[in-house]
Amino acid sequence: MTPEPESGPGPDSTPAGWHGFAECLRRALHAAADQVEPQPDGLIPIRARILAAAGVPWNQAFAVSQYWIHDA
Repeated sequence: MTPEPESGPGPDSTPAGWHGFAECLRRALHAAADQVEPQPDGLIPIRARILAAAGVPWNQAFAVSQYWIHDA
């Protein structure tokens, strides 16, 4: 006899059947993230966008972001 699937929400109010989906999604996201290789200059464009959003001209923001203080 096969066990019946859960028919109500789980202890965390997640609908029955979603725990398997969540686990599958978690594994897929981890596998995708494991393929990403950070580059040393990867934060420069992000920092430039932050400065540009604050009103700094883009070319100046990009130049300044290359010398952003790095955490040790």
